[in-house]
Amino acid sequence: MEAKKLINLRILQVLERYSDADHPLTQQQIISYLERDFDLTCERKAVGRNISFLREADYDISSDGRGVWLAERRFEKSEIQMLIDSVMSSRFVDSDNTKKLIEKLRREGGEYFGFHQKNVVNIDEWQKTPNKELFWTIEVIDEAIEHGGMVRFFYNHYGLDKTLKKRKSDKYQASPYHLILRNQRYYLVANVAGTEDLRTFRLDLITGIEPINRPSRELVTLPGYEKGVKLGELMNKLPYMFLDIPERIVFIAKESLINDIIDWFGFNFDVKKLKETVLTDAEGGDIEVALTASPRAIRYWFLQYGNCARAISPSHLVDTLKGDIARMAKNYGFAEKSDVRQSLKLDTAPKLCYSNYAAQDCAP
Repeated sequence: MEAKKLINLRILQVLERYSDADHPLTQQQIISYLERDFDLTCERKAVGRNISFLREADYDISSDGRGVWLAERRFEKSEIQMLIDSVMSSRFVDSDNTKKLIEKLRREGGEYFGFHQKNVVNIDEWQKTPNKELFWTIEVIDEAIEHGGMVRFFYNHYGLDKTLKKRKSDKYQASPYHLILRNQRYYLVANVAGTEDLRTFRLDLITGIEPINRPSRELVTLPGYEKGVKLGELMNKLPYMFLDIPERIVFIAKESLINDIIDWFGFNFDVKKLKETVLTDAEGGDIEVALTASPRAIRYWFLQYGNCARAISPSHLVDTLKGDIARMAKNYGFAEKSDVRQSLKLDTAPKLCYSNYAAQDCAP
């Protein structure tokens, strides 16, 4: 039998688990739960007295003729559901840890908290990393960042057998600076020993991490980061996680693309509506957009949105995209310009190449 001095805590736990506005508890019900869950006996007067103590300690406990209940919790039900959905959809959290996290969150809502049980039952159908070291990796990195130390780890990639393979036999040694979430992936921003730039590493591809008893390199000593880094501003310049030096990018896009542009780059860009239609094969008016972004990253952005966006500058980005599109045309069997023109009625990538970027400029 538990000590009487724990009764205050146990009553609180009973209220957290079994009560809400729709399910108030009588003193007798509280006594029954104390006996069943904690093997703790208690008189009704003691229940009322300890509830008063909890109220004095600023716990929001309401009561009416039906009984008492915990009126305010650490999280609202909608907040718990949002957190559960976030964990569920996070690809970087493996299946086992997903179930454990959801169970912890579920307990925060009490016995009567409803959630999408079928999603948890079918968690193995979701796309999840097989790497079970994620939370240990986060702990080691957090500790290293907090105390200004370095870490070392293996960085992996997936083989044809769909298992993680080491990129190289020895570990990377790095100075960690930030952990960031981007595009449903968790990344470490760090400087690899012996280099002069920042790199990003996906946490779900890191294994065997350990701290190094060496001070990390200060971020402000890296070229281009003498004033540090503003993460929010930096992320808006990186539609994908390439950490090359951002440049001024100008492009034409369909006006209907404005929501996607904001989703990827935030609100820090210039835009103006064009009087004439420049882009083909898409409905709506055209706009000209100017923003600062990673050239490597935005290259892939244009390939994704190529049917309704065209790069104008810098020239090296335009040339790179033309080369990409020409190779795509070859890969789809369009070896001659005449083949492509004949197929323009098809909604394919080569149509973009030979219309929005001009056939003579990007023909293979």
